[in-house]
Amino acid sequence: MSYKQLNKQTGVALIFIMVIFSLVTVLAAKIVTNIRLETERTSHLLMRQQAKQYAYSAEQLVAELLRADKENDERNKAVKDHYFEAWHYQQEELKIDTGDIGKIEIDVFDLQGFINLNSLAATGTTNNGQPPGGNPPNNSGGNNPRDNTNNKGDSLDSKAVLQRLLSLQGIEADKARQIISQITDWVDSNQQVSAGGAEDDDYLLGDNPYRTANDQMASVSELMLLANMDYKIYRKLAPFVTVIPAVSGDTKINVNTAPVEVFQAMISGLDKRSAEAIIKARGKEGFKEAKDFEELGVLTGKQIPKGSIDIKSDYFKAVIKTKFADAEYYLVSYFHRSPKQGVSVISRQEGQPLIRLAKPKVKKD
Repeated sequence: MSYKQLNKQTGVALIFIMVIFSLVTVLAAKIVTNIRLETERTSHLLMRQQAKQYAYSAEQLVAELLRADKENDERNKAVKDHYFEAWHYQQEELKIDTGDIGKIEIDVFDLQGFINLNSLAATGTTNNGQPPGGNPPNNSGGNNPRDNTNNKGDSLDSKAVLQRLLSLQGIEADKARQIISQITDWVDSNQQVSAGGAEDDDYLLGDNPYRTANDQMASVSELMLLANMDYKIYRKLAPFVTVIPAVSGDTKINVNTAPVEVFQAMISGLDKRSAEAIIKARGKEGFKEAKDFEELGVLTGKQIPKGSIDIKSDYFKAVIKTKFADAEYYLVSYFHRSPKQGVSVISRQEGQPLIRLAKPKVKKD
């Protein structure tokens, strides 16, 4: 073999070595990148899992505070719920022993301080909340001071209340009536179309066909499924309405936690100044009895739905935001407080709520 041939072969071998080295370098870089991405992914999953556990711990704290409040009220024979009690948090941050790595923020709402859309499903009921031809809901569990509801007088006209609420938000009367009819058709159990309403036949003809629920709403966001609902109206309505099981003829509103707009919607002819006077009158202790609310001077001459007001609540909502390192987690929990089962979580939602309920701002001492 001549020197020239040997030199040519050496050059080819060198090229092969360089190609192999390049491939090895690329593969090594790919492996390192994958390991780094998997490590970051695993790390983020672990951080999110820790943030999630913080949220469940906060949920348990709220449940325990609600249970303790119920026991304390019954022990003191002063059953009432208001936003100056220990169970209430208003976007408050809890201190936890993790420095700046972990954070918990809790916002608790009394759902009975708002207008229940599911009350539209309980039409044709008597003042004591008993459906026609049916048995009253068995929520008492015996002699329970939390069941001393004032059922005297007129019950709440849910349609009229929603009509006034929509009017307060600048929605014209015809549009408001149409929305109320469509909500009614959505939550009732039949396929009879109300005036301006919509049932299955209307929704099945759309580009994305679906049926009406014909059952109580599980989330306020179901409003966006209504035929003539748009996001602008939804944003105006959502802060003042809620969905809780309408097991009786009308869902009672807690006058110790209701905001100004709910009072104006609930009581015909009540102006904003008078509604603000109600909130000022209930103070930091809340009304001790429903009659204390009914006898307020600003309500003289007004028709009060006495059978639909209360000073206590059984349904609550907690919006919990947690953070651990770079991971954030949102949990929305719904609580039911009953005489027999105590406090239970009836539903959960993950994710940040787009619209929060408009509860009154509270300054605790």
